[in-house]
Amino acid sequence: MHRCLQTLEILYLVLQCLGDEDDAIARATLAAVARTCRDFSEPALNILWERQDTIVNLIRCIPSDAWRMERQVKASTDRSKLLITRPLSPKDFARLIHYSRRIKHLTLTDKHYPTGAKTTIVVPKETFITLSIARLSTSLLPFLRTLHLECATIIWEFAHVFLARPLQKLTIRPPSVTMLPIIQERLASFLAYVAHLSPDMKTLKISLGCHGVQPMNLPEIILNVRGLQELFLEWPIPVEAASAMVQWLAALPHLSRLTIRHIYTPAEELQLLDVGVPWASLIHLILAPVAIDLASSLLPLFSSSHLSSLTVHSRDLPGVEAIEKFCQTLECQCSKPHLKRLILRHYHAEDGASISLKCLKPLLKFSNLQQLQIELPARVELDDSQLKELVRGWPCLQTLWIGNTVRTESYTPKLTFQCFVYLAMHCRSLEVLKLPLDATVTTVDMAEHPEGCLLDCLASFTITDSKIEDSIAVALILSELCPELTRIESHKSEFGEKWEMASKVLAALNKVRKQERERRGGEEAKERRDG
Repeated sequence: MHRCLQTLEILYLVLQCLGDEDDAIARATLAAVARTCRDFSEPALNILWERQDTIVNLIRCIPSDAWRMERQVKASTDRSKLLITRPLSPKDFARLIHYSRRIKHLTLTDKHYPTGAKTTIVVPKETFITLSIARLSTSLLPFLRTLHLECATIIWEFAHVFLARPLQKLTIRPPSVTMLPIIQERLASFLAYVAHLSPDMKTLKISLGCHGVQPMNLPEIILNVRGLQELFLEWPIPVEAASAMVQWLAALPHLSRLTIRHIYTPAEELQLLDVGVPWASLIHLILAPVAIDLASSLLPLFSSSHLSSLTVHSRDLPGVEAIEKFCQTLECQCSKPHLKRLILRHYHAEDGASISLKCLKPLLKFSNLQQLQIELPARVELDDSQLKELVRGWPCLQTLWIGNTVRTESYTPKLTFQCFVYLAMHCRSLEVLKLPLDATVTTVDMAEHPEGCLLDCLASFTITDSKIEDSIAVALILSELCPELTRIESHKSEFGEKWEMASKVLAALNKVRKQERERRGGEEAKERRDG
């Protein structure tokens, strides 16, 4: 055996490459490796069993005479029930325990959809009851770290069978709105049990949708889980409990990532009182979906935090004044040296808003921005000189996304390929770019462009709104300024074929130019050696 494979850490890295592949062939290969060599067996089995999206495989580890599949074929469905056919004795659990201790991440649901199979496997209540009664220890999965609950009715009755003290991450998500009453009825007691059993839990995600309601006494229920680092909450919380919730969130000493969805509570109803150092560790904040005006009024609550990432999914397409107000509030309330990632997003294709220099100018104070995404289906009213004024203030920028597709024939962007010159001058680290351009203008003034100043890192360029006339001219300009860019992404439109042609020509040009640079570099190196 090669010496590298005798080092356990290296062997795990090699096998992990197979474990990361989510397909049957990769898993079959891992199983074959586990059977090939005794030295490979343990690491391969650990990776093979580490992540499970069902408990079906685990139940199948009990003796084959103790379970069976009962097929039920109906008009529209083909499913099988996994039934335990006899009482289980301690020795029936030997093989199950051998594998269950390897499971670190589990998705728990009462249904399983095998890859490539047409039959759905259902785990009925009777099977859960038998496992619960016959198990040899408190938890079937003693080393479980992540549990994702697809909350069917029977899962709530037996989820505790799978919980363990090492649990670090818990996600609760109902499969349908009809499950909400049952979940809300039992959620408080279940979370109290989790908090008692796993006080070192780091991540809690409760996704009940806009129709769900969190327990009013959630802070008291999980009070002793002080190490929470990531929290995902659906906000529909009674107004009388909202301030207490904010107080508790702000006082969590290690909370670094907070996601709040469907928040409607007016900002004046939320107050921070008697919190020593609020939001002491908070660096990532996500508000989604939320009215942009409400998001602006909520930002002062987080003014004492050092946010490095802020994401706001706007519920409605914001108007010009709302965007301006949001950016101005951001300038006043967020830490300027720390904010590096800002995303303002609205998905629905509407028209009416516009993005201007006045809207974005307050963001110039955030000189360490690395990612700026204003993903709004709005007209971008910026010209080349105005974009130059903006990007001069963001020298660290790696992702720039302004605007989204606007379904208005009368709209013609003001930006041209001249803006690439300014981006090359001031944002040398730019990797991802998405802008609307007027690609019919294919003349670029290179007078201001310093020699060798290129967008060397740009690997992704998406065009949102643009007519195009000369595909080859567009490819030549981009090849001159973006030596590593090999593809142009464009939205479906009547100009799609021309953009596709420009993309193919660009890929060919940059390939040839790269070969030429390598050849020239080799010749220069040889001359230096000979000299």
